Amino acid sequence: MLGAAPIASAGETALEPAPAPAAQTTHPGVPLDEAPGLLAFRPQLPAKLPLLFPALGGAAFPAPLESRFTANLFYSSTLQYTRGVIVSERPDPTLDEVLAYMDAVYAATGKTLYYYDGETARLDLGWRLGLPRDWEVGLDVPVIRHAGGWADETVSRFHATLGVSDAGRDSAPHGAGAAVFISNDGSYVLTGDDLPDAALGDIALRGRVRLPLSGPALAADLSFAVELPTGDPESLAGSGGVDASLGFTFAWRHLRSRWTFAAGYSVLGGLEALPDVDLANVWTATVAYEVRMSPRTAFLAQVLHGTSPFLPLRKDGISDPAGLLALGVRFAAGERWGIDIALVEDLYRHNTDLDIGLLLGATWSP
Repeated sequence: MLGAAPIASAGETALEPAPAPAAQTTHPGVPLDEAPGLLAFRPQLPAKLPLLFPALGGAAFPAPLESRFTANLFYSSTLQYTRGVIVSERPDPTLDEVLAYMDAVYAATGKTLYYYDGETARLDLGWRLGLPRDWEVGLDVPVIRHAGGWADETVSRFHATLGVSDAGRDSAPHGAGAAVFISNDGSYVLTGDDLPDAALGDIALRGRVRLPLSGPALAADLSFAVELPTGDPESLAGSGGVDASLGFTFAWRHLRSRWTFAAGYSVLGGLEALPDVDLANVWTATVAYEVRMSPRTAFLAQVLHGTSPFLPLRKDGISDPAGLLALGVRFAAGERWGIDIALVEDLYRHNTDLDIGLLLGATWSP
């Protein structure tokens, strides 16, 4: 019969069938495939920092009862202020001159004013535990530090080299740290020694579940978080209220590339440092592209868009949505370590958030 296998004669052994070729996959099982699809940065204007922005997923789930530990340090330099506040006649005024001018503007106009100048660092130490049925729980413990602007000269030279606006830095104090908010219901001022060197922030309890949409090239999850008021609100390390958030993340892999899309919503419990300032709940949307350059190295580009919790103020800048761009590299160090390094810049709508930031992240799966 055509196509039939020959029958072995007596004393002969039938040939063993040839082994089937190994299934080919476009996603080698290297640690980069298990790494998060998103860089762990967020809006970092000092008055936004204590507030919970949406919890987003994207990482592979730990196996049941296995842990993953993360550490993400986001360091940013910021000079943001109400338009018209920085009008000094000479470069590099003193901080006292800026504060006196703000008082004069407020006395003449009665309008809410804000002024943020300095460096802000947020270190998030995270733990995740895998559970059966594709669940994950964990917590994040933030350590927050506000300080003076030691990088002012470097940022000014960087802007000059690129030929972009210096955002009034020549007319602002160099090396001074200040967080000032003046409204009809009082003022909030942190300067110099009032800025905390390092302080515990608001601890967040987190959870995540894989969605049925997941497959060989697709992954989707739903994440949620509750942030507790464990940080000091007077030093802008904590909000003083309970915040909650919900997020959705979808990732698609194709050959050496991965696209990740995410969106989230946070319900904010207030900001105790500014009790008379109304807050709005916030939305964020994220798009990230990752391309593998080698089995253990990838390039990432990520855009984050977020609405402002200060929308009810209706002020140019601080009430506007923020757009941030991150460009970075991800390394897989061995089988258990992942490293992220990225530069973060404001993308549009100046005066809404940070000027420039550096992200350093590490993931360890013991």
